[in-house]
Amino acid sequence: MTPHKKHTIRLTFIDSLRSIAILLMLEGHFITHSLLPVYRDDNNPIYALWKFSRGLTAPVFFTISGLIFTYLLLKDKNKGFQNKRLKKGVKRGTLLLLLGYLLQLKLYKVFFSGIPLFTDLFSIFHVLQCIGSSLILIVCIYLFKTYFLKIPLGLLLFVLGIAVFLGTPTLLNLEYTGLPKFVENILITSRDLSRNRSVFPLFPWAGFVFMGGFLGSITYRFEKQTSHLLFAGILATAGVLLISFNYNLMVFLQRFTAFMGLEAIQYVYEMNRVGQVFLVISTVLLLETGLKEIHRSTSFSTPKNTVLFASIGCWILLLLLWEYPMPTAYSYLLFFVPLALLLAKGVGWNAQLFHAIGQNTLFVYVAHVVLLYEGFLGLPFGKWIQAKLTPFYALFGMLLFLCLFALLTKHFYLTKKQAPL
Repeated sequence: MTPHKKHTIRLTFIDSLRSIAILLMLEGHFITHSLLPVYRDDNNPIYALWKFSRGLTAPVFFTISGLIFTYLLLKDKNKGFQNKRLKKGVKRGTLLLLLGYLLQLKLYKVFFSGIPLFTDLFSIFHVLQCIGSSLILIVCIYLFKTYFLKIPLGLLLFVLGIAVFLGTPTLLNLEYTGLPKFVENILITSRDLSRNRSVFPLFPWAGFVFMGGFLGSITYRFEKQTSHLLFAGILATAGVLLISFNYNLMVFLQRFTAFMGLEAIQYVYEMNRVGQVFLVISTVLLLETGLKEIHRSTSFSTPKNTVLFASIGCWILLLLLWEYPMPTAYSYLLFFVPLALLLAKGVGWNAQLFHAIGQNTLFVYVAHVVLLYEGFLGLPFGKWIQAKLTPFYALFGMLLFLCLFALLTKHFYLTKKQAPL
């Protein structure tokens, strides 16, 4: 295997993870923003399953961010301050911090509605600030490890990730009356429900970035094995074990932490999430490996306009069955799956475009905040659909939303050479 081919496999694996994470985020935010409250029923198994997948999106995104950065950090053979990724990491982290605060501005409302330029939202710590700060922390940890500790970076990040998770319940119960509000929001989600609170403070979310850094070091160490089924199997097994025994692990680790009681361990759910993220990553690895094997061993040829004819067939079947009792989920599948395939065909969806979306997650994230949440510009696009759509129209709008970002990525970025982040 040539070095170039190995590099391509690595990028495919990483970009697939990033693309899945950002697409899950787009659909999750659109549905959450637009769906009528009456349909948000946790007793509905379909909604409950979707809500679970939405809750998993952020841990996946944070973990992948740490994985990518640490892998590239270790990929540079220069040590300490000579490592070129250090400067890039600090620049990237600073950019994320700056963008995170800029997106809290609402210029339209400042100029035409008279609201202050710097509102209470500026004290909240969001996704970009948290990831940016965590990347800068990894740079500091790497330097400290290089010059003062002779232990593997991955092991250090794993220990620190667990420490962040273990310390979160204790920090949550401390009093912060003597600290500025923005400092509290950087550290933890405030217990004060009367004011704006951080959604993604460093505790516990930096722990996911550190866990991703641990995976990044493993990926670097066993790069040749990442395309093997055994690697995915080991990762899946680790995920199942964490999900099954995370509480037992926390109870064991509590013996070494004198600053927190056993009761607080009950609220450390993050290790369970880490196990779920491991399963997601292992599934992507299995799919990548399996699809490569199928492609090498089998060639498929389909008649022209197969997707169009199959879609029309599904819709005709739906019309024929309309008078008969049928679960709503089946009717939605018969309508929306063909529609999604036709939209993907119209957009020109392929593996290259899929990976391009993963290579430009920052652009996609910033643009979706501007459109849905009035970020920076303050234009009320999202108000037109906020909590106003039935499930049918929410799903229809979500598909169009995804297509919009696919087209934007295709137009602005697909033809350019993408440097790994």
